[in-house]
Amino acid sequence: ELETKSGDLDIEGFACAVSAKTLSGDIVARECPGSVQAESASGDIHLEACGRASAATLSGDISVEESSGEVAAKSASGGIDLDFAEGFPGCAVQTVSGDVTIGLPDPPDAKVRASSVSGGVSVGGEEGRRVELVLGSGGPELSVQTVSGDISVEW
Repeated sequence: ELETKSGDLDIEGFACAVSAKTLSGDIVARECPGSVQAESASGDIHLEACGRASAATLSGDISVEESSGEVAAKSASGGIDLDFAEGFPGCAVQTVSGDVTIGLPDPPDAKVRASSVSGGVSVGGEEGRRVELVLGSGGPELSVQTVSGDISVEW
């Protein structure tokens, strides 16, 4: 468990569960195969090659790459960028005003539910304010909700 008020946290190679919290610093976690929980009020969060991942920030951006476990990401005004090029374990994303970009493996297998109150939603060329699709053979759920941000899901 790591915590700081204004400093950045840079975490690498922890095999156990990791909890990282900061008020205004950035959080970076790499090569942490256990679960990673990261929270920041105004800092950015970047998780790479981690297991199950949970990231929450009020005004920072969130990026997750190569997660081997489910991903949960929440942001009030920051953007969220998720890359699942090597496999899709499932994820749930919520933002108020941040844009969301998600890259899925090609070909994708997922159940997609994406909606935005006033932003645009694009899932592999399908567009609207709300898109619900079964991609490939279905698979894990991809749930994305935003109030005013745009959502883009590609593969």
